[in-house]
Amino acid sequence: MGRPLRFLVVCTGNICRTPMAVHFLTAAATEAGLEIVVTSSGFLTTDQPASPTVREVMGERGADLSAHRSRISTPEMLAEADLVLAMERHHARDLVLMEPGSSSKIHTFGGAVALLEALPEGHLAPAEKLERISHGRQASDFLGVGDDEVADPYGRSMRVNRQTADRLQELSGRLIAAL
Repeated sequence: MGRPLRFLVVCTGNICRTPMAVHFLTAAATEAGLEIVVTSSGFLTTDQPASPTVREVMGERGADLSAHRSRISTPEMLAEADLVLAMERHHARDLVLMEPGSSSKIHTFGGAVALLEALPEGHLAPAEKLERISHGRQASDFLGVGDDEVADPYGRSMRVNRQTADRLQELSGRLIAAL
């Protein structure tokens, strides 16, 4: 492969779910020997640290998120990414409105995992798998709500934040394994 795959993970504030997802995706890819670069962004804040609760939850898992700073999503970020993982369908819809030309590579995190796991077994390169799951995307893929979303733990208890971390760790491992 010529260059690393580039993933962009997106949520509302870029201070809870996405910093966790960056860590889990990067760790899973490193363990699997897959070369990816994972970045994150959101819609509300810029230059904010990960939430104190998220830093604590991730610290329990040996991850230091103190260097994280939030960024606001831009069309350029979407254009540069090979795969965009939105935490919720409304994030995916907002990203498609921001950059319609990137719609084929925008997925909910859980949706991307499901599509990758549904691909027939074979010897496709990771980039080819991403191309396959992006082919034939329709606007209706972004409607409604479903179990492909990762709920926002912002302002919620440590227990809820830990559950979110567990879900993101599981999805990250499954996504990387499917690639």
